[in-house]
Amino acid sequence: MPTQIRFVEPMYALAVRKLPEGPDWLYEIKFDGYRCLAGKDAGGVRLWSRRGNDFTSQFPAIAKSCEDLPIGTLVDGEIVAIDAEGRLSFNMLQHHRSQASAIRFYVFDVLTFAGRDMLQEKLLKRRDALTDAMRPIRKASSVVDISQTIAAPAADLILAVTELGFEGVIAKRLDSLYESGERSGAWVKYKINKGPRVRHWRLHTGQSVRRRDRRLLPRRQVTLRWKSACRLCAARQARDHGEDGTPEDRSLSVCQSPREEKDSMGADKGGNERLPVVKS
Repeated sequence: MPTQIRFVEPMYALAVRKLPEGPDWLYEIKFDGYRCLAGKDAGGVRLWSRRGNDFTSQFPAIAKSCEDLPIGTLVDGEIVAIDAEGRLSFNMLQHHRSQASAIRFYVFDVLTFAGRDMLQEKLLKRRDALTDAMRPIRKASSVVDISQTIAAPAADLILAVTELGFEGVIAKRLDSLYESGERSGAWVKYKINKGPRVRHWRLHTGQSVRRRDRRLLPRRQVTLRWKSACRLCAARQARDHGEDGTPEDRSLSVCQSPREEKDSMGADKGGNERLPVVKS
């Protein structure tokens, strides 16, 4: 009998004052947006907020893109808005009905994959399943994508996040299970910037950068490569780099390495859930 997808309370990150280091941890960018779970079963697609409120009608473009998920799949991620200058905008997110083209959904975990419960699987295995689940969506949509992980020393990562204006960093233990509703410390969040001010860059290892950007990070550790996340930046990229982009070029993301295909953990602003209010 087909699996009926139901809401599962998401796992939360514990706030810390020092970012943990070592080979047992995986790093992700912390975005400032709305936590969202998206599920598909035989009845269609549903979106839920972190508290279980229905988001489906409020974000129709995301729901439409998630129709390409396998039946019996539930994913966890963050809804954000990107303005014309490439910055994250919580204000635009609150007024998303009039700013639909700015909305993006970055997925970082999978709770159920094609009817299989993934909650007791370790993080890396869930990430592999997430890549499989998201492959059809990534080919067809620029609205929904995987939020990627980062391979970099903690000090360099903090420097990059500070310079680029992301809200902070999420660190997850590689062996962590998905603990629904828990803040166990297997996931932690390290906040850096109070105000989102994101530019269209992607962290890479071993890639070249333009001269004026080399001041941001030590070249031998982590370098930056410009990527587009909106029409304005796409035009600039076409001018500077040629029109050879892929769907990845339209995403705002931070990647780990060539072995992993394009995930971010974040909380609703201030840790509270507030549904967008639209004035008529």
